[in-house]
Amino acid sequence: MKLKTKRVLLNDSMSEAVCSGSVPNDAERVRRHVIKNNGINMGNRVFATAVERYLTKDDIELTICPIFQLDPKSVSEEYDYVVSPYANIFRIDFNDYLERWANWINQLTIPFFVIGCGVQCQTYSQLNELKKKIGDKTAFFVSAVEKTGGGIATRGYITKEFLDLCCDNNAVATGCPAFYMRGSTHRLEKKDLNKDEFSVAFTSFDYPEKWLKREMSLYQNSIIVDQALFFSSKYLTSNVIELLDRLTLYYGKGYVKALLDGKIYAPADIECWANGLSNCSYAYGSRIHGSIMSLYAGVPVKLVCVDLRTKELADYIGMPSADYYDKNLDLFEDYCRLDLDKFNARYQEGYNTFKHFMESNGITHDLDDDEAWKKKISKIQFRDIPMFTADEEKECIRYFNSVQYNIKSTKSIRTFTKACNKVKRTLKIHG
Repeated sequence: MKLKTKRVLLNDSMSEAVCSGSVPNDAERVRRHVIKNNGINMGNRVFATAVERYLTKDDIELTICPIFQLDPKSVSEEYDYVVSPYANIFRIDFNDYLERWANWINQLTIPFFVIGCGVQCQTYSQLNELKKKIGDKTAFFVSAVEKTGGGIATRGYITKEFLDLCCDNNAVATGCPAFYMRGSTHRLEKKDLNKDEFSVAFTSFDYPEKWLKREMSLYQNSIIVDQALFFSSKYLTSNVIELLDRLTLYYGKGYVKALLDGKIYAPADIECWANGLSNCSYAYGSRIHGSIMSLYAGVPVKLVCVDLRTKELADYIGMPSADYYDKNLDLFEDYCRLDLDKFNARYQEGYNTFKHFMESNGITHDLDDDEAWKKKISKIQFRDIPMFTADEEKECIRYFNSVQYNIKSTKSIRTFTKACNKVKRTLKIHG
């Protein structure tokens, strides 16, 4: 029996199929391509792409655009429902946005669904204080959504608890939509490896410097995944000398040396990102989307939780995690001790909860069926973007080895170290 075609509006400005195209070879055009597609940070794209994937069906006529610039009356006439994949919306600096969005939603006469939303604060103990500051407008937003006949899926139990503090609601904790891109049968398994076969995908660059240097030396096929810094910096300047100074300022000389040694990997598309990770044995670091992409690539991962957001996501899906960087940790030994049973069990439970929310609300159907999605992205040419042209690489190496670079970068490192003290205190580096 053929299903009736639904007209669906997806609130999104960044998605895999809409924004991607044939990636340009011309290095001068690379930075413009990447910034347009990713909003500087490739991680932003993972979340939205997952929701687009689930809504790509033969019987869904999908329109993707930022919605709040549209007339809600016209939206109600043209579409059957609206889906909005929000992330960190329950936060102090979004208080006015919550009210503005609620006013817009209150004018709809069709269901409005919020997917994967979350609370943003540093620690669990701050929830009550956050309620005092944004509780009223949070309640106003939740009420507006539920009055449409739609619903709210939170990224974890902590956000659900926060909403319960603010108001009566029917929100459901489903986890991040990007968790489930591999479908219902996905599992993580460790490989039986020798130490010399082991490699790591470092998902961030906020590690203790000496420890990272040691681990990169021990496991020489390892890579550092840069989901934001390199291409956002290259977008801001096309001058490679200025680029190296900027990178040194942000991340220090260690990053630049790893970059010139070919140890930095900057993904340009989600499928490229997964392929780049698939050659690694283990993923480790504090970037949540880097960790989620490791799950997607089938690579065991440990997430270092730097705030309540990352802890909520790790706890919901049973992702192995730590609360700080341990400078005495040997990653191969850590990998050998890793227990994935909790993740595999929680993944199945979370998938079933998410599937029920999406299908019982009529948002999509047959979540495991991704044939329409595969057809959609088959028209896109996925390939990694070269980080440098041959001439740029020669110029970078020459500058890196020059006296001028050492003088400039020494000043940059002082500035960088000062700027990072607050971050390091937040990460509670131990050892």
